[in-house]
Amino acid sequence: MNPRVWLLTILLLIIPFSYAANCGGGTDCQCGDYLTSNHVMDYDLTGCDGHGIRIATAGLILDCNNKQIQGIDYRSTGVDITNSEITVKNCKINKFGTGINIHECNDCEITDNKIYDHDGYAIRLSGSVDSSGVIITGNELYDIDHYTLTIESSNVHGTTIDDNYIHDNPQHGIIIKGNDHVVTNNRLRNNGYGSGHYPGIEASAIGGQHFDNAEISGNTINGEQYKAIYLAGYVTNSEVTDNEITGCRSQGIYLGPHSENVDIIDNHITGGGRSQGYGVDLWSLGPDITFSNNFVCNYMNDVFCHGTGTVVTGSGNTFSVLYNGNGACDGVTYSPCPASCGNTVVEGSEQCDDGNHDNGDGCDAYCRTEACGNGRIDAGEECDDNNVVNGDGCNSQCQTEVLVEICTNGIDDDLDSYIDCYDSDCTSNPACVPDEICNNAYDDDGDGYSDCYDTDCADYPACMDDEICNNGLDDDDDGDEDCDDSDCSSSQYCQDSEICDNDEDDDDDGDTDCDDSDCADLSICDTGLEICDNDEDDDDDGDTDCDDSDCENESICIDPPDYELSCVNGIDDDADGDTDCDDDDCLLVPNCYDFNQTNQTNQSQPNNQSNQSNQSSPPPEDPVFKTIETNLPGITIDVETTNKFPICTLEEKAITNLPKGDALYSIHFINCDIETEAQKIIFTVTANSKEPLIFHKQGATWNSIDLDDVYTHGVSTEVSVVYQGIGDYAVIIPDEEEPDDPVDEDPTEVETGGGMSVWIIIFVIAGVVVLGGTIGFLYLNREHNHKQANPNMITPEVHETVHRSIKSGAKPEKVHNVLAHNGWKPEEVKKVIHTYRNVPNKYQKTPYQTIEKHRADFMDKAFSSDSDKK
Repeated sequence: MNPRVWLLTILLLIIPFSYAANCGGGTDCQCGDYLTSNHVMDYDLTGCDGHGIRIATAGLILDCNNKQIQGIDYRSTGVDITNSEITVKNCKINKFGTGINIHECNDCEITDNKIYDHDGYAIRLSGSVDSSGVIITGNELYDIDHYTLTIESSNVHGTTIDDNYIHDNPQHGIIIKGNDHVVTNNRLRNNGYGSGHYPGIEASAIGGQHFDNAEISGNTINGEQYKAIYLAGYVTNSEVTDNEITGCRSQGIYLGPHSENVDIIDNHITGGGRSQGYGVDLWSLGPDITFSNNFVCNYMNDVFCHGTGTVVTGSGNTFSVLYNGNGACDGVTYSPCPASCGNTVVEGSEQCDDGNHDNGDGCDAYCRTEACGNGRIDAGEECDDNNVVNGDGCNSQCQTEVLVEICTNGIDDDLDSYIDCYDSDCTSNPACVPDEICNNAYDDDGDGYSDCYDTDCADYPACMDDEICNNGLDDDDDGDEDCDDSDCSSSQYCQDSEICDNDEDDDDDGDTDCDDSDCADLSICDTGLEICDNDEDDDDDGDTDCDDSDCENESICIDPPDYELSCVNGIDDDADGDTDCDDDDCLLVPNCYDFNQTNQTNQSQPNNQSNQSNQSSPPPEDPVFKTIETNLPGITIDVETTNKFPICTLEEKAITNLPKGDALYSIHFINCDIETEAQKIIFTVTANSKEPLIFHKQGATWNSIDLDDVYTHGVSTEVSVVYQGIGDYAVIIPDEEEPDDPVDEDPTEVETGGGMSVWIIIFVIAGVVVLGGTIGFLYLNREHNHKQANPNMITPEVHETVHRSIKSGAKPEKVHNVLAHNGWKPEEVKKVIHTYRNVPNKYQKTPYQTIEKHRADFMDKAFSSDSDKK
């Protein structure tokens, strides 16, 4: 197979899968995208077979708004963080290898997320560079097959893990390494039930380093299958205080070897019976271990203290069974646990004594009162939130409540950390369905329609179309069409009288134009009379215009005429001694007349002075060069004329490249006004010493144009060709090797040899640009076309000139004929003059408004090309 075909096939297969887009702000994220701006999700992101969302830009906030990020590949990550000051909140992340992976991050915050059903980690902090100041708070983590919340790098410092609910995970609850961490007020329940030894909270040093300056306090740990708090060794300058540990089968607190300056204070630890484990295990410790005010009861050994030369000090403790190996805890004072529970006498620290050690009868096996609201889950209770208040998830009988979110009260009724419309329970609640915003190109209310396509926007001003008064349609959907619509009350199409030269029944009386009695007195409707300037035999007598005796007294047929017939022919048509622009008759022609200057002069000077000041200088003897604006790189265009006010316009097509690399510049529609009298077009090509090839398209055929003159200066080549009139022009800049001769071919189809790199460039450009670029180009091109009005269109200045001329006494026929003989379409001139003759005070309601409102349609109809002018 051809190597090019192989390469293109491979690129087609690889490129769609190797590209990761950016998302954020108003752009929804797709699986694997990089977040580049703050983003609030209003959609679920599911089915990710790789990463969910990646965040590598500092300072961003991802608010999932209680929506899901869900994977299908247990080897990837839901949210991957590799920069600082990132916030991830309110996310439901599931079915990945890792829920949130933090490679490196300073001052990041992971808050109020629900992370569950992962094969590896819920939250993982790793990396080879220092990270500090991470806050992990308010999250619920469960059903994690591996390590639930893990700091596994000694480069991570100063992490705060607070108020998280970690439950029902087969292995560890929290693992921390490094220094300066704070683990407070977390709830751990029923973790470590898998095969193996998995603590609830584990803190350990890495590679012989110390685990330093940590705080583990205020945590509630219940039902752990192994050690509740496991300090593996080399722990220094840390404290373990005020933790509530119940029902752990092995050990409540374990402090490992080589630890020093550690405070274990105010912890309440109760075991499952005298046949099980150690309440506190202090092993081969260093100096400055403080053990005070702890309650440790109902273990095989409440306190297991052993080591060589170790001195543990402390007072105010309650425990009964002490293993004091080598006298390590000689400095610890304590009182025994209540030994008489079950004798019906309330003694010591007992809260009750019902004469037995049964649970569920109001007084538990440890002589503590069983009652809803005591903060412990006693027999028969499903929950105990330390109160007897209903409506908080645990009712007054300590039974779990099934709560329903009320979507409009500002309260987290179902206690899932989401309030009102932020709660998924309220997705379909009318109060939470947004109103449609009618000008943002977005389906705000999720009904499948956006902006003006949504019925919610029917009354929005931008969505109410104006009525077009002559198309037979109800454009603004108000029930009335055309002249029946009040919007058309001032339209020329809706006047009560007939317009006599538009082939329409304007007054709806069944008669059109001159057949209508309204037109009986108009000269154009005189029966049997010739119209002397339309090249038609109007009265069917065999004679046309001035050859007809009907026209012998018409000024247009008097020889010589009484006005200048053309302002650019160099002839004194009316034999008054003045030629072209020197003749007052030509003051109405744009090449001879400055409307604004004339208006100001007429207001400030007498009529004779005004007419004198308006005399235009004769055309220049030397050529004038009109430079045409172009965005084509490397090419400038000038038009040589004999008119010092040349009017030339240009439309451009896109730049393309030949296969060999030759640049092809296609220039569409160079249009010079007829009075410009264009003679030559000069193309200047920079950074190329070879002569460019110039082509002109007539019909469907491209023909080369002979170069009239060639001038090379520096790295630029200037060539001129004879002006061919309007149409398509094309420039080919030759490469090192001459291309095939394309004299009779379309330049865009010239083929030459080329390297594989050009194909790759073309392929990449096409793949990236075509979809978005084509739409943008077509839009801009359309707007550009709209602005390229015919130079002789009926402009506001022409309206003003006609109005002023007729008002000052000029005959309408003369105004009509001067304009018609100098480029304007006669029928359009007639309409303007008719408007002033019949509705002199409403000349502003002329076709100019139609041009402004529907520019393209009007231009197509009225000013399509010079060939239409008569």
